[in-house]
Amino acid sequence: MIFKFHPNENMERATAEVKKYAPPGTLVFTSGNTEEMIANSVELITQYSTVAYVGLALGIPVHSYFDVNDLKRKLPIQNGGTSARRIADICRQFGQFAGTGPEFLRQYRPASTQPTLARVAAH
Repeated sequence: MIFKFHPNENMERATAEVKKYAPPGTLVFTSGNTEEMIANSVELITQYSTVAYVGLALGIPVHSYFDVNDLKRKLPIQNGGTSARRIADICRQFGQFAGTGPEFLRQYRPASTQPTLARVAAH
């Protein structure tokens, strides 16, 4: 078991709590690359943190006070590096849309959630 604290955490207090309640051999980190730690984990437990998205994007089971199914719906599309082009397309479409932002979002449907190899290779 590994604990990695938020940078704003009271490290002394949090470390003492982990040592008191966690099983022997539990590792405690007060610094380090959180994303790399998540990538090398088999499960992620977090309270309220955007690191939940890292775990979900990597296919790691996530436990959070957030509604995990809602997070999955909001997970950015993993699209082979085509994000800038997709964002620009959305902005162009919205710029030509006569309604409100919420109306645009209700009617907007991305052309594809998976890039084609030809499109990715061409750019």
